[in-house]
Amino acid sequence: MTPAEERSPEDLKARIAELEAAIQEERERRQLLFRNLPHMVFLKDQDSRFIAVNAEFASEVEWPPKELVGLADLDLYPAVLAQKYRADDRRIMRARSVETIVEEHVVGGETRTVEVTKAPLVKDDGEVVGLLGVFIDVTQRVRAENSLRASERRHRLLTEGTRDAIVVMQQDGTVTLFNPGAEETFGYSAAEIVGGPITALIPSEFHAAHEAGLERYLE
Repeated sequence: MTPAEERSPEDLKARIAELEAAIQEERERRQLLFRNLPHMVFLKDQDSRFIAVNAEFASEVEWPPKELVGLADLDLYPAVLAQKYRADDRRIMRARSVETIVEEHVVGGETRTVEVTKAPLVKDDGEVVGLLGVFIDVTQRVRAENSLRASERRHRLLTEGTRDAIVVMQQDGTVTLFNPGAEETFGYSAAEIVGGPITALIPSEFHAAHEAGLERYLE
């Protein structure tokens, strides 16, 4: 008689109960993680129909989470956009690859930028059974990056469009900007000066005075 055959019905029931409890605990942990992710998250089946969404995603599309189960993108978005999403899903599941796509959406008349990461759901035997998607609203980050680029363009126009010599340095004396006017005035190219010490432009007998003046300025 094997050890398993020696177990009493009560032992077997207890073991089954333990396994069921462990499975339930694991399921609850996954649901807790899914619900508390700070981004919009969804799961789709092989036909790109929603099988689960978190509260953030449901709020974004203005549908109750449970009512989204079984729906497809065509039920939520304009046809052109829904067809694009479905094509993306199929490509990612077919390639078994993870993709991050940056897209723009108009919500309430406001253009918002979202970063969408999609990954196939693959079983241990290699079968692709669906798709995981995570939406992150990066509108503020993109606006800040665009603002910075615009500022840099204005800065270049200002510094490169004047014949005046403009030299910019960091607190430690490292040169970060050497415009064409400075190249003409000092006789060095920007490539020779930028990244090096400002003292390269100052006669050695004035180095001490420069350092003292810089210290007073930084106090």
